[in-house]
Amino acid sequence: LAQRLFAVREIDADGEGQFLAAHPLRLHDLVPRTEGASPPALDDFDARKRGATLFCLEHLVPCFVDDVSRGRLKELALKERYLERSFRVVISRHADRLLDMEAKSGAGQDMSLAIGREQRLMEEAKRRQQERLAEVRLEQQLVPRAPEFLGVVTVLPREAAVGVARADDALLDQVRSVESSLGRELDDARTAELGYDAVARSEDGQDVRFVLARQVDAEGSIWLKASEWSQVQHLADRTVLYARQDETLCTITGRDAAAAASVDDENRRTSIRLAGLQLPLATEHVARSEP
Repeated sequence: LAQRLFAVREIDADGEGQFLAAHPLRLHDLVPRTEGASPPALDDFDARKRGATLFCLEHLVPCFVDDVSRGRLKELALKERYLERSFRVVISRHADRLLDMEAKSGAGQDMSLAIGREQRLMEEAKRRQQERLAEVRLEQQLVPRAPEFLGVVTVLPREAAVGVARADDALLDQVRSVESSLGRELDDARTAELGYDAVARSEDGQDVRFVLARQVDAEGSIWLKASEWSQVQHLADRTVLYARQDETLCTITGRDAAAAASVDDENRRTSIRLAGLQLPLATEHVARSEP
C-alpha cells in the first residue's frame, strides 16, 4: 500500500475556478485566522470538490502511480529472482537425495518409505515456490484508488507583519551569476513552493545545493517562511543561504543559520540575525591560467 498527500489550489481565473497542483508543504506557511470577519462561504462545494478530485485523478495520480511502479517493479524483480534461485537450490537438494536413495534401493536396500517422504518434501517445495512467485506477481499489479478528500482551506491575503520572505528576480539573477562562475547551473524553483528558491547543480550532477536568497532588512536580519526553515534544518549542509545587503552578497551555511535563528510562531516566520556572524562574501569566481 503506497500513499501520497496531494494539495490542489483553486484560483479564480476569468470568473471560473482553475485548479493547479501545489505542494502540501505550502500549508505549513499558513497562519490560522483568529480574528476579523468570517471568510466567505464556499459556493457549490460539492461540484468544486468533484472538480478537485478529478484534477487529482487526471494530473497527479498518474505520476504517483508511475513513481511507485518504477520503484516497486525493480524491487519485486529482485525478490522474484531471489525466490527462484532459493527454491531451485532446495528442489535440487531433494532431487539429489532421491537419486541417492534410488541407487541404494537398486542395490537391495529397502528405501520405499524414505523415497516416498523425500518425494513429498520435493513436491511441497515446488508448491510453495509457485505460491510465493504468484504472490510476487500479484504485488506487481497496481490498482489506484480515487483520492480521499481530507479537507479544504480558504486562504485570504494578508500583509506580513514581519520582514519579506521571498527572493526577487534581480537577487536570484545575482545568485545565478555566482553559481555559474562556480560551475553550477541554477534552476528557479520558486513557483513550485518546495521550501527553497532554486536548485544549483554541477555539470555532472554530483554536486547539488538547495538555494535560498534574501534581502537583508533594516534590522540586519533575513526572513524565511516556516516551510523554508524546515527545509534548511532537513537538508542541512546541502542548503546555502544568500543574503544581500546593499550590493554586497554573502553566504550563510545551515549551521550558522541555526545558531542565529529566532522563530516567530505567530507569523509562521523565522528570522536570522546576521550581526556577529563571520560571513564569506559571495563573489564570482574568475578562472586564471598560471604563467
